[in-house]
Amino acid sequence: MSALLDCLQSILSQGKSVKLAALQPQSQTLLKISRVHFRIDFYPTLSEALGAHS
Repeated sequence: MSALLDCLQSILSQGKSVKLAALQPQSQTLLKISRVHFRIDFYPTLSEALGAHS
């Protein structure tokens, strides 16, 4: 269960950094990159974590 919690916590912290980036107009490129990395890094991990505990 802790693996799932760690994964969710990572998603939340990533979400905060994306929101902070969104506040700065010059960081739109960074925001797009962050979103791509967010999808690549966390979605597979989340689905694995959910699959392991279902």
